[in-house]
Amino acid sequence: MAHPYFFVGDSSVREPASDMLREASRRLAFVGLLVAGAATLNLAIDVLLEEASDPDRVGLTLLIAGIRICASLLVAAYARGRTLTRTRIVYVGFAYLLLITFFTGVEMHAIGLPAGPWSRVAVGILLFPVLIPCSPAAAAVAGVSATLTDIAALLAARGVAAAFELGWIAWVGTFRGDLVATAVAYALAVLMYGLRTKVVVARRMGAYQLKRRIGTGGMGEVWLAEHARLARPVAVKLIRAEQLAGVGEDARREAIARFTREARSAASLRSHHTIAVLDFGVTDEGTLYYVMEYLEGQDLHDAVCNEGPMPPSRVIHLMMQACESLHEAHLEGLVHRDVKPANLFLCAHPGAHDWLKVLDFGLVKATDREDALHSIVGLVVGTPAFMAPEQARGEAIDGRADLYALGCVMYWLLMGRFVFDTATSAQMLIAQATQTPQALDPGIPEPLASLVMQCLAKSADARPPSAAALLAELQTLAVRFPWTPADTAALPPSSARLSAVEFESTARWPS
Repeated sequence: MAHPYFFVGDSSVREPASDMLREASRRLAFVGLLVAGAATLNLAIDVLLEEASDPDRVGLTLLIAGIRICASLLVAAYARGRTLTRTRIVYVGFAYLLLITFFTGVEMHAIGLPAGPWSRVAVGILLFPVLIPCSPAAAAVAGVSATLTDIAALLAARGVAAAFELGWIAWVGTFRGDLVATAVAYALAVLMYGLRTKVVVARRMGAYQLKRRIGTGGMGEVWLAEHARLARPVAVKLIRAEQLAGVGEDARREAIARFTREARSAASLRSHHTIAVLDFGVTDEGTLYYVMEYLEGQDLHDAVCNEGPMPPSRVIHLMMQACESLHEAHLEGLVHRDVKPANLFLCAHPGAHDWLKVLDFGLVKATDREDALHSIVGLVVGTPAFMAPEQARGEAIDGRADLYALGCVMYWLLMGRFVFDTATSAQMLIAQATQTPQALDPGIPEPLASLVMQCLAKSADARPPSAAALLAELQTLAVRFPWTPADTAALPPSSARLSAVEFESTARWPS
């Protein structure tokens, strides 16, 4: 058996992203269903209209149609709803092509259906490189193999002696379509393979190969990636060049310069509760990207959706960790501006329980610089359900805007609902800027409830003055309401997921 990479091509590009494989698997399943449906319709037409007077032909038609339909349905069932490897897709498609070719050829040569350049076999050869992600060599092998299978079908249908009595001119006329289709299929495969290779190469960001998109939003994407040499999984956030299109060359250069400054600042954060930014850069095409550690676990949004509102002691324990991360960022002059449950991630950490990391520190607001990037392309906009009033009004902000967002997060964790119950993002922004939050339920300890409402004060001056001050308040509460490893162990199992973070998602409204 040939080595699989002979069929799939150069090993440097042998693994396309998973979404490409999913699409190829869906195409294979679709082809199986399409051929099965076409065979069923063709059988009905043959039997009911043209072939009713020919019992021998009806019998052969029924047999071959049955085989074709069963094989097609098996292929569709095998490929449907799963992501096959590229090697498996090629081999399944190859075997399917030869099977269909043989029985189609038997029918054609036994009954005398027309051959020529547009025979059914030739069409199958042409479609193989279009539907199956294969190398040009695979397309050529498939075409030649299908042609030989067609010849075998002729010998099986008419017998060896009768077949050779046809003469070489008849043979050339019978199989010229297969040979022409093989040549065209090879040319198509060269084109298709080149395009697929360019896609894979385009998914390289520096030393990182993009594998699968795991999040998307109005301003960019998050991809699961792997270091080309270390085989280490990471998460890569992209801001495509087209996101900066139309803003003018000077503004674009300023945006890239600011991205570089702020990514470098984010990479300098060393808190154990801040996601690590490992690398950043700008591609030749103008795509901004930065690379983060890849975390296993679930964010606080999913935790509440899976397990319900959290006990006050657990909320205190988690928010202390968030404050530690934000305290370091604020000391560096960085404001997160998108603190929300989806950006607070519970992850596995050796020797620790309920370990939290703050995500999305790759693009933040530097308080000592003009917010050029926000005014140009709106790259850091926040999430309405967790946005401070001054941020919603477009006013200047500082670290206390993040503390307001933490108050919204605590409200969500304790109550399982947003601070304000609105139907749209616009209504949520108005409520954040103008309305007074409802008090927490009476079951929440009064000192914690008071601290949450202090964080939700409309005036920044009425909130805790800093993340360090809020951390001190939470540490005092933690003495009265401790959260222990035993409490963590007693939690119900949750549906942990592998993720980095949903990138700049809009507010997820409760159903």
